[in-house]
Amino acid sequence: MYDPDEYEQESVFLNSNADFARARSLLEEAAAAGNDDAMQIIGEMYEFGEQGGVSNFGEALQWYLKAAAHGNPHAQFALGFMYSTGKGVPIDEGLAVLYFSFASNGGSLEANLALGFRFMQGHGVPKDCARAALSYELVAAAAVEDLEASGFATHPDNTRLNDEYEAAGAHGTDEDIAQYFQYTGDTNALVQAGTLHLHGGMGLDRDYDQALDYFRRAAEQGNPAAMSNLGFMYQNGYGVDRDNITAVEYFRKAAEKGNLHAQTSLGVLYLQGWGVEQSYAEAHKLFKLAADKGYADAQMHLGQMFYYAWHVKKDYSKAFALFSVAASQGNIPAIFKLAQMQRLGHGGPANCLAAVSLFKRVAERGDWIDILADAHDLFDDGDQDSALLFYERAAIMGYELGQSNAAFMYTRRMGTTLGTRVASGNFDESEEADSSNLQLARWIPSEEFLDMQAFRYYSLAAEQSNAEAYLKLGDCHYYGKGTEIDLNRAGESYTHAQLFHSAQAMFNLGYMHQYGKGKPKDLFLAKRYYDMALSSNPEAYLPVGLALIGLAGHFAYDYLRGEIDFPFSWSGGETSSTEPGLTDMVEWDTVVILVLTLALAVAVAIRQRALMR
Repeated sequence: MYDPDEYEQESVFLNSNADFARARSLLEEAAAAGNDDAMQIIGEMYEFGEQGGVSNFGEALQWYLKAAAHGNPHAQFALGFMYSTGKGVPIDEGLAVLYFSFASNGGSLEANLALGFRFMQGHGVPKDCARAALSYELVAAAAVEDLEASGFATHPDNTRLNDEYEAAGAHGTDEDIAQYFQYTGDTNALVQAGTLHLHGGMGLDRDYDQALDYFRRAAEQGNPAAMSNLGFMYQNGYGVDRDNITAVEYFRKAAEKGNLHAQTSLGVLYLQGWGVEQSYAEAHKLFKLAADKGYADAQMHLGQMFYYAWHVKKDYSKAFALFSVAASQGNIPAIFKLAQMQRLGHGGPANCLAAVSLFKRVAERGDWIDILADAHDLFDDGDQDSALLFYERAAIMGYELGQSNAAFMYTRRMGTTLGTRVASGNFDESEEADSSNLQLARWIPSEEFLDMQAFRYYSLAAEQSNAEAYLKLGDCHYYGKGTEIDLNRAGESYTHAQLFHSAQAMFNLGYMHQYGKGKPKDLFLAKRYYDMALSSNPEAYLPVGLALIGLAGHFAYDYLRGEIDFPFSWSGGETSSTEPGLTDMVEWDTVVILVLTLALAVAVAIRQRALMR
């Protein structure tokens, strides 16, 4: 018999890695009784391989369809993801958008992120700035609400797998730093230790009791930052009972010592009337005091007073200026208010594109950004299949980091043994999937499919100005990986990448101009790009030196064939052309370094052979 109270324990089994069989039994009972949350969770268990250790997209699809039929927005988002990425079904962008829309209507923030990105870039739907702004604003509002309720900002995981993979073993010393903060008697270090325990970081979990201890020890020695942090903990009830009166006392002591955080926080309490008699005038005075010294949070609150005409005359221009300054320092609520003003045309002409860009920045800072940290943890733990699924979900939600990391994993064939897929024989991507009559088969993705997925995610990341993605896109077009060979498109991608000072892209453009592949043949321009590559990355002297020597030979060969005129005189007289000549084709200091390097390599090889005798 299904017991709703017993069903509530299923998440305990799952989250503690306990008895999956027991959890599965409870979930199936709940699902049989019509509980769509249970159906959705069973679908997740199959999708992420918690049943049998390998993803089973076919079974996941069946459970998601059942839950979605009951209106479950999480299952609807999962179906949109599956149809968008070809997990368990043929790729179908129309169905993906449909399920994302259903999930959005049901309140799924992840679905709104996915739709916002699609409407912004025109993927599967026509570009629609207004609808992109609507979707992103909904998510951004939730992110700001969470931030203001908790006082804690999210800290995104910015690990790029290409950098981490190629520089394996490079790890920081966060734990050593944390220990230094913990055990030194310096008051600033005590504050740092307390902050680490309050927010979590450097390998430490949140521990409010420890944070209180460190802050109190530092506050007893007169440290204003410690006093302000104690005020924050009493204001929000972290490790202590919520007590605004005590919070006011700590904030006031710290504010008198010039602490900007305390001045701003005390201003908020006056603004709201928490622990003190409400006073817009006092709030304005405190906000201005801290804002004039460049404190972003104070600038944001002062901007709100001008925006809403609290104690001051409404002035959109002043509000816009204050929000802009605070936003330039990364203040999330300020970025959100600035986006709203851009959308509504307050303080200047309406600018939908600017509003969407700003809303997206805020929307991507909600708690759901933890999906990137979770993906990285799974990758580090060796579970590449699940890591790839997490990165792909983040990619579909518009996270550039998820897109570039997913592309990297597909390129390196990491996590690409993707379990089972729904199949009726060998269908193609255009075949309609009939969920009522599907058979399951083990799916080994083809090399072509993997290349196409890598190309797709590099394309998405490039749209968001990722230089490495532009470089990889150029490679895809040049070699026909995941797309048709198109040297012109390759050249365009490399040109975009070199704008971000990519030495490899510059070198590639030099090669293309040297041989006339995808770019007009121009030896002088090739020389320029080779020089730029060396200037951007001096460590590339060896390949650039070889390329320049080859270019000089190429120049001489074309001259002997009569394809170009010799643009200089051997006598050193004036030339008949302003173009550089053969002697200008080679940086001779580079050649000398190259020759010495080769000589050293030969000498080392000879010595090693002598020692082996």
